[in-house]
Amino acid sequence: MPVSVRSRRLILVAVAVAGGGLLATVLLAGPSKWEASNTDARKAAVERRPFEQLIRRRGEVQPISQQKVFPGVSGTILSIVNDGAHVDAGDTILQLDPKPHEEALERHEASMRQMKAEWVKEEQKASMDLRSAQDKVKLSGLRLNLEEVKAKELQAGPDASKLLNAQTTLTNAKAIFEALTEELAILRGLADEGYYSRSEVRQKELEVTEQGLKVAEAEVALKKLYKPDPVVLAEQNLKVRDATKNLEADRERAALLERNLSEARTRFDRNLKRSTERYTELKENIGKTKQAAPIPGVAVLGNRWGMRWGPGRDVWNGQEVMTLSDLRRMKVLLTVDEGRIARIEAGQEAVVHPMGNRNVTFGGKVIKVAGKGRDEFQDLRPETKAIVGDAERQVFEVEIELEEKAATDLRPGQRVDVDIIVERLAEALVVPRAALAPVEGGAKCVRVETPQGPERRMVRVLAEDGLFCAVENAPSAGGAAEGPKLEAGQRVWLLDPSKRAAEGP
Repeated sequence: MPVSVRSRRLILVAVAVAGGGLLATVLLAGPSKWEASNTDARKAAVERRPFEQLIRRRGEVQPISQQKVFPGVSGTILSIVNDGAHVDAGDTILQLDPKPHEEALERHEASMRQMKAEWVKEEQKASMDLRSAQDKVKLSGLRLNLEEVKAKELQAGPDASKLLNAQTTLTNAKAIFEALTEELAILRGLADEGYYSRSEVRQKELEVTEQGLKVAEAEVALKKLYKPDPVVLAEQNLKVRDATKNLEADRERAALLERNLSEARTRFDRNLKRSTERYTELKENIGKTKQAAPIPGVAVLGNRWGMRWGPGRDVWNGQEVMTLSDLRRMKVLLTVDEGRIARIEAGQEAVVHPMGNRNVTFGGKVIKVAGKGRDEFQDLRPETKAIVGDAERQVFEVEIELEEKAATDLRPGQRVDVDIIVERLAEALVVPRAALAPVEGGAKCVRVETPQGPERRMVRVLAEDGLFCAVENAPSAGGAAEGPKLEAGQRVWLLDPSKRAAEGP
């Protein structure tokens, strides 16, 4: 299966990283014992000079301000900025056809008007039914009060006026009955003597009998006033219960109608709110058909199915149509491994060189350090990662802002070498890293050339970069008396890397 150019590049980078790691291991490893022979060594002079501790990495140039453009709504492109055109912030870069959105807004406005008109009718009918039910509740309440008053009157007995009327009626009836009885007795005597006929006596007897019935009725009516009729009382209590049930039913119906009206009003308010939000959204969509550049820069149009966006093509909301890159300010994106990231912080200075050309220099500073790392091989192609697996080493993203003049000489995507200045020493003894050798207790030493042969000098490492170290004299190992010091101008032995690797721990 043929290997792509990117895959070959990644493989070469991996080989270079592995080789650099092996070389660093070889250079840092030190001999476990000294040898008198120096036939396999080279020499270098000790310098006293300013020293900068560097972390050297390779990165990629990108614009500081770069923004992708997505249409806010779907539609058909009427006009779009040319590919590669320079635009200023606020310039129109994309115009979609607003007619479909305007028609949708008109339809929604008509729907809102219809909804409001239907609600007015519904509210009027519901309010009228509610008022009718409330009036019926009042009427039922009055009827209940009337029946309750009647029941109380039956239970309380007669009042003074009714009692007086009943007694007067009874007295009058008795008086008339007595008068008629006396008259009957006189007529009977006269009839015996032949002055009256028997038919007239029988007529008078009938009147007496009728008056006696009236007396009995008056007595019964008077007794009823003192003791109400249980049947009448029961009937009145039944009327009270019926009036109570009717009142409760009318109240429940009125409450139901009121609750229904409240729920209908809440439902209408909710639908109106949604319709208003939709109206606002549709109105905003019309404005979104015309899109302005959020930042100044160069427009790079995207493509779909191998064709660039242009007038007449349809786009969808959230679909990338172009990228605006402000090429006036540049930055470098790079990664630093987990062993060195603790030394890097925002604000540190950096020196940037185009890859392979250290004669051209650009200044910069660290502007961002990622707080969370990722696996070093995370961004490899799937087929490559299937072969190499995970790096099992974390790297952290670092961004370095370049000085303004870099925008005229560097281009996005260009590879550059970056030296991040971690520490500056105004003056220090500087020796090659290859001259350092470990001794017992983790200390460091160098071998100095003297007429008597190589002699050991104990040193403490202050700072280091890829090739050199800044050191200072340190006490002798084991707490012995301080010996001769390392001085500028002396020559130190550079140990053979192969021998150092063989003798290293």
